[in-house]
Amino acid sequence: MVTNFRASLSKSVFTSHIRYESNFTRGNADPELKVPPVYTTERAIYVLRPSTLLAILVQSVPVYAAILNAVGLSFIMASFSCFVWYVHLEYDAPSRTASKLVMQLEAALSHVLGGFRFFPAFLLLGLLGYIVSRWRDFLVNSHTVQARLHDIGVAVGGSVIDSTCPKTRSNIFKLYRYLNVVHSKTYASVNPHVPQSDAGFLPQRLLTPEEVRLLANVPNKSRDMLITWIQVVVERMIRANQVRELAIDNSLFCGLRGITARHMDLFVRNMPNVWYAVCHVIVSYLVLLQALHVALQLDPKFVVNADTGELADDRKGRAVHERLLCLDIFVHGGVHLLDR
Repeated sequence: MVTNFRASLSKSVFTSHIRYESNFTRGNADPELKVPPVYTTERAIYVLRPSTLLAILVQSVPVYAAILNAVGLSFIMASFSCFVWYVHLEYDAPSRTASKLVMQLEAALSHVLGGFRFFPAFLLLGLLGYIVSRWRDFLVNSHTVQARLHDIGVAVGGSVIDSTCPKTRSNIFKLYRYLNVVHSKTYASVNPHVPQSDAGFLPQRLLTPEEVRLLANVPNKSRDMLITWIQVVVERMIRANQVRELAIDNSLFCGLRGITARHMDLFVRNMPNVWYAVCHVIVSYLVLLQALHVALQLDPKFVVNADTGELADDRKGRAVHERLLCLDIFVHGGVHLLDR
């Protein structure tokens, strides 16, 4: 099913089938009538493997920048933990006031983080819910576009007065061509396999050279112009007594224009900037607090002797030198990653 679905995108019936007016205007009982080919499946159930999803995330530019920022911040916090180690060991050694202050700060941060730990999950679920709703909105809109196209076809086809009239069949073929072009133009920006220019409809006989020339004058409103042509064709058929006048409502054409425009509008109806700004501030605030809390979690019992206040062994000077050297290396490395 997945193979057929992919083939339907690259070699679709829409782009491979050539429409001929001579074949379209034949009677249903004509033995020379060639029925259009059956279209392939429109959807396929496909589950991505975890490795594929991970590869997509790694190749994403925002995720890549977030990983670099996380690594840089971890380097800086690792160096800060060296400073905390030094405070527990050297700074204000007799009274150990600074060491006690660090321990109180760590307890306060632990309390704050415990109360707001749910916030990132809440924001992530909200963003995920919006993305899923937006995807479903695109899906429902695509089905509605198809429905509006069928509404016009059914309304015109059901109101034909003389189905054997060659002029009537010729006008219906013109209407059929325009409806297909409107459908294709709606998804041209998201499907590279459909014609990307008006001239691309010439091989399928969906547009004539003269119509391509006229549409070139309105490149940004070509779809609206085609919908206007559809209404003009129907109006001329009504005046020529080819279809019943009261069987076709003008709201059909306005509905088609509105739903195709809505497809493009969905791309700009994104989340408000205020939501992103608030999320960025809150998440950055929590990340910094979490990183600071990790750096402050160094237990002074593992740094100094509880009775003497000194290191457990005699390598005090060497240990201080190594810690200060690590602090310098990690700070420079973290700043470098954050700058990238």
